[in-house]
Amino acid sequence: MFGKWHLGDNDPYRPEDRGFTEVYRHGGGGVCQTPDLWDNAYFDGHSFHNGEIPEAKVFYTDVFFEGGNNFIKKTGAKKKPFFIFTTDNGIATGASVFNAGMRGQKGSEYDGGHRVPFFHRQANDREISQMNPAKRE
Repeated sequence: MFGKWHLGDNDPYRPEDRGFTEVYRHGGGGVCQTPDLWDNAYFDGHSFHNGEIPEAKVFYTDVFFEGGNNFIKKTGAKKKPFFIFTTDNGIATGASVFNAGMRGQKGSEYDGGHRVPFFHRQANDREISQMNPAKRE
């Protein structure tokens, strides 16, 4: 799990308590919010990484993507399936923000307010009908 986590900052709600074996995140819903480290910053700040609190000399998004890329390289070399949950720390809101034509905006109960992009790649490139028993002939 790399990035923003809005589902809790205390045991048993942190991502590391929910089955993620590699975690790189800040506290709370954003940098400098109450559960985060005191006086933290988006640039040259600190984050939580597998129980440690390392200092980062770059922008937060770069920390999360570098952590994710390293995890992919390390795990991909083992040729075993893996799952990554990542969110950037985007704060854009309003009608001018691209939301794929969905109703609502950040924070709303509509699709445009809470949907997260999801990418999936099947290693052997099987057709969807092969993976979904309901669609098999």
